[in-house]
Amino acid sequence: MPMNPRLLRPLASGVHPEAAIWRNNVIANSGSVSGSTLKAVSDFCRRIDAAGLRSKFYRLNLFCGTDLNACLVPLYRNTTAAGSVLGNSTDTNNGPFVSGDYAETGANGGLIGNGSSKYLATGFNPSTSASNDSFHLSVYASGTENTGTTRALIGSFATNQETYIGHLNNGGSQTGSIAGSNASANRIGPGATFQQGLLTIATGVGSRAGQFYVNGSTSGSSSTMAGSFLNGAIHVFAVNNNGTPGFYTSAPRLRAYSIGLGMTGADVSAFNTAMQSFQTALTRNV
Repeated sequence: MPMNPRLLRPLASGVHPEAAIWRNNVIANSGSVSGSTLKAVSDFCRRIDAAGLRSKFYRLNLFCGTDLNACLVPLYRNTTAAGSVLGNSTDTNNGPFVSGDYAETGANGGLIGNGSSKYLATGFNPSTSASNDSFHLSVYASGTENTGTTRALIGSFATNQETYIGHLNNGGSQTGSIAGSNASANRIGPGATFQQGLLTIATGVGSRAGQFYVNGSTSGSSSTMAGSFLNGAIHVFAVNNNGTPGFYTSAPRLRAYSIGLGMTGADVSAFNTAMQSFQTALTRNV
């Protein structure tokens, strides 16, 4: 008796369309993705969709996949899957990072810099693509660092054009800013203790008032930003310091970053829920 043709067809994978696009982009970048990671990325996409947050992201990288080539491929590269790529097709590896700097899962999961030369260039320039009254940055960080030294996890800045998450040597304060001036009032954050997990700085939708969040909860008071975006692309593991990479981070491992539109407190909370679920799936949440 001949086999029913339907039994010869592969079962529907249930892969989210944007997760499938990401997997194809990883393969095109000579990387690979396990089935379990693809499921985790699919689940993350579905949680973001369900929360109504997909349009909030210009760029998002979950730093996952079997190898370093996979890690460098962002999941989102515009506010819609159909949009043209904003920034570089992959995060440009400068330094460079090597395979030993990356692990996908577990306590050492994520990518780690060296504090002196290694950074990723996103190619995304907020001065040409974003509004300073609707913007956010986030990183998912694990590990600690000397907060008495100026270090940056992500951003670009010059005098009165500060857009970053990091910490400053004056008082050891972990801070962030969005298109802010170099005045202390335009730097907000949780203070001297280095925080881990999802660190987010966001303006409200249509407001210059910026707020720092740690794992979805507010940290400190909001502050009205008073500056502008630097005409320069955002770096990760360092900042674009008026055209030159600088203030490199070293000890923390980064497990994700995002660049996008402003978020309300409820938006950041929903984003954190999706992110923590993803990091848990890869056994590397903090």
